[in-house]
Amino acid sequence: THCISSAASDVYKRQVHMVLRGTILERKKIEQKEQNMSKKEFFYCKDVIRFSLKNATKPISTIRLRMNLHGERLTYYLPSEYKIQPEHWDKETGCAIEDSRRNPDLKGNIRLQLILRNINKEIEKTTNALIKVLEEMKLREIYPTVDAVRTKLREELNQATKEKRMFADFLSFMEYLFPSAKTGRY
Repeated sequence: THCISSAASDVYKRQVHMVLRGTILERKKIEQKEQNMSKKEFFYCKDVIRFSLKNATKPISTIRLRMNLHGERLTYYLPSEYKIQPEHWDKETGCAIEDSRRNPDLKGNIRLQLILRNINKEIEKTTNALIKVLEEMKLREIYPTVDAVRTKLREELNQATKEKRMFADFLSFMEYLFPSAKTGRY
């Protein structure tokens, strides 16, 4: 009878363990679903994406994108050909100043106008690419970590530059034809 009661005890213990284990697994599944739902509810918009100068005290500064992503800071730098002089930068709006009333250096300086316009186009392109990356990750239920988003953003921007080029106006065509106009050295 001792063997039988010992075997029965083992079976009982296994059943209790399986029930407890099942409860723990079920609780983990519920927590995972709740976490996934909170991830899906994130909505990304241009208001949370900010552009600023890396070092506004230098004569020419790199432009960076910054965004808070689930408590972590995402930083992405625009390519070096989009550097800018701080006096041509509006830190409130996070873009180059294209208005000649606010930026007197623009008057009669077509090259500077072109450079600042291209910087703002690059900012807009980067913003749209970032939103696209975040929304695609959300649709695929991929948690957007800073490293994953930065990698996907680089891929998206590289793919966008490889696509066929369309020119909105003559100045855009001239910029493409003479890439030295985009260097930011003026």
